[in-house]
Amino acid sequence: CVCAWSFPFVRAFDVPTSKLKKVRDFFAAGCKYIGPWSPGQADSYLPQVSVIGRTNVGKSSLLNALVSQEDLVKTSRHPGHTRNLNRFQLGNAMIFVDVPGYGFGSKEKDMEHMGQFFRRKPNIATALFLINSQHGPKEMDEYALGLLEQAKIPYQIVLTKCDKMKEQEVNNLVRAMAKVVEEKYRFAHRDVFPVSSYSRAGLLQLQASIMAACQYPL
Repeated sequence: CVCAWSFPFVRAFDVPTSKLKKVRDFFAAGCKYIGPWSPGQADSYLPQVSVIGRTNVGKSSLLNALVSQEDLVKTSRHPGHTRNLNRFQLGNAMIFVDVPGYGFGSKEKDMEHMGQFFRRKPNIATALFLINSQHGPKEMDEYALGLLEQAKIPYQIVLTKCDKMKEQEVNNLVRAMAKVVEEKYRFAHRDVFPVSSYSRAGLLQLQASIMAACQYPL
């Protein structure tokens, strides 16, 4: 097993042992900051992966863990640190867009900027919608999910900080979120992805799903 939990609801992206090296090599291609997104710039030909969530949900830590670069995205102890939609290019394969967190310290214009980005849909292959596994979804998460649904953007729900939870608690939360996704959200991926940036549990499954969303075969 390549993770710390049994993940009964992520079978679609269990990574075969023979493909582990390919996934790891793909995300080890080197990632660099290429500047903020702005409404007037030309769209990249590369698929874009947006990373979305409340302040302090672990967006920066997850991005660093996905590409195995500890200092790529600066983490902060102060919620609401990210203000721009910062872009990071992984090799010649894709662009990650770190969307400013909403909630503590965020402003109405931050949500407007995010909504504008979603409506523009600059070659977004998928969005990673992060939810803190310790707290579950909040009211502002529902609002942000509504923006994704209105813009008809495909997205995947990612449960962060799962190393702080017991295995059964993680599986119960995945089961509950999968049910909500099935009943309520049209453009969400049917699988829910529990991960830990600290222990790296679940990252290979998430990486494989990102590759699939960007149409890179395993």
